[in-house]
Amino acid sequence: MKLPKFLVIVFVVTTCAIIYVNQQTQILLAGYQLQKNQTNCTYLLDRHEELLYNVAEVESPKNLQKMLVMRNINMQRPGRDQIVKIVRIETLSETVVHQGERRFFGFLTSQAHAQARALK
Repeated sequence: MKLPKFLVIVFVVTTCAIIYVNQQTQILLAGYQLQKNQTNCTYLLDRHEELLYNVAEVESPKNLQKMLVMRNINMQRPGRDQIVKIVRIETLSETVVHQGERRFFGFLTSQAHAQARALK
């Protein structure tokens, strides 16, 4: 009777020890993952600031002007004959019947029309 009781106690103590070691291993792995995530976060924040500076530098008017001069790009306003005005044509019945519907989905109908004319 003493031997089975002793085996049960040894089994319970061994099981508790294995569970404890497993928990400690999981805590250690979570700590490593947390440290890795903090390092990645720091790197990404630094990279974000660096990219914001680069975008601001690229979009600055001075830099854009330098790029245009370096590439010999001549920019000028378009002439009146190069501007196109788009005018929409609607029929009276279409306006009366589908007035509410056309507000939201007018561009999807097969009855939508557009006309282009040069400005004068």
